[in-house]
Order: sequence, then structure tokens, then C-alpha cells
Amino acid sequence: MNFIKDFIDSLILYDYIGFGFVFILFLTLIFIAILLKRNTFLTLFFTILSFILLFTAPIGVPFCVDKYIKSPDINTTQIKELKFVDNLIIEGILINSGKVDYRKCRVVAKIYYKDKFIVKEYLNMLKPIYKRSINLENPIKRKEEVDFRMVIDNFKVSKEYEVYLKAECR
Repeated sequence: MNFIKDFIDSLILYDYIGFGFVFILFLTLIFIAILLKRNTFLTLFFTILSFILLFTAPIGVPFCVDKYIKSPDINTTQIKELKFVDNLIIEGILINSGKVDYRKCRVVAKIYYKDKFIVKEYLNMLKPIYKRSINLENPIKRKEEVDFRMVIDNFKVSKEYEVYLKAECR
């Protein structure tokens, strides 16, 4: 349930406009299928197309909005592993390169083992050894940069690792 609440909280006006457009398109395709009831193939085609559209919209609309309207960028300035304290410090800059202002952002860091096989590295990325996030509560205007710093405690890694940073802004 918490996942659904987080998903709804992350939506912005453009997400709702996209969902509304998809719903109107769904109804239009169903209406066209009803009008073409004499032709079984076209009726079935438009009905299946409308339901595919309806079920792919919850993934496609937020993806397109994140990519084309929000689009935050992260530049990593420093990743430092402290030897005596077993901590990892990640410093970076979050840049609002989108078309809207952000009310708040969450920066997520995933640390996973590197591997020479691409498939295994992708699987390691899905199940990271460490995952931390920080919330940036201050609003971020367009083209504005914000510094962030993240500390990961009890960082004990024996193999070579990779740090993946992602920003989720709304």
C-alpha cells in the first residue's frame, strides 16, 4: 500500500493531464469499435488496442513525464571511502534541467558489485548491497543547482563496486 501512496504523491499536473488524455483516447477507441461492430476484425483490433493502451498508461505516462518534463540531472563530485570508520561519502550536485520547478526531491544511491558479464551486473543492480536515500525538502527552481551529501554507514565491501544515483523529483 505504501508503494501506491508514494506513486500518487509523486504525480504532478502533467501526469494527470497525460492520464486524462489516455482515458479519452481509450473511450474514443471503444466508441470506434462499437461503430464498427459489423466488421469483427476491426472491432476486435480496436478493443484490444484500447485495453493495451489502458494497461500500459500507468507505466508510460510517468515515464514520459519524467523524461521530457521533469528530467533532473545528477553530477557526482566526489565518492570517498573512509578506511578507519567504514563509511562511504557521496557528494554531488542535483541540477533541475526540467521544464517545471521542483517542490522536493529524493536522491537515491544504489551500490552494487561490478561484474564483467552485463547480465550479472544488471541483476546485481536490481539487488544492490546498499541502498540509501536523502530527501531535499527545499524547492528547486528551473536551471538551479543544489549540492547534496550522503553518508553510508558500516560500508564494508571487498569487491569492486559501482555507485548508481537517481533523483526522483516532484
